[in-house]
Amino acid sequence: MSGANKSDCPDSDTRYAEALEELTQSIETGEALEDVRVYSRPIVDVAALRQRLGLTQQDFADQFGIALGTLRNWEQGRRIPDGPAQLLLLILEQRPDVVLDIFHDQEAHAESLARSSVKSQQKTALPA
Repeated sequence: MSGANKSDCPDSDTRYAEALEELTQSIETGEALEDVRVYSRPIVDVAALRQRLGLTQQDFADQFGIALGTLRNWEQGRRIPDGPAQLLLLILEQRPDVVLDIFHDQEAHAESLARSSVKSQQKTALPA
């Protein structure tokens, strides 16, 4: 905020307390709130995203570490993804290539670690 001093900008705790007080007063008096702002997260159409990626429900769930039941609940509108899941879905919707590259890199890294572990176990095994 150009031109605003830090003292002109209340911290989030103060804003929260003020908003809570206004809301409480509105409920008690029945008067409408003024200058109300409603924030919402964009909702990703999970089924359409999954289909666009050409994945079955099982493949999508496996690929991105989502419980199959959770994915089904999202797709059927029984639940809405929250927090990190919503962020993952938004990024997948906008830049699936980035997310897929990261997951593939992680899989390759895990496979490499597994191979290294097997090799070191073979080296340390005592001859029969």
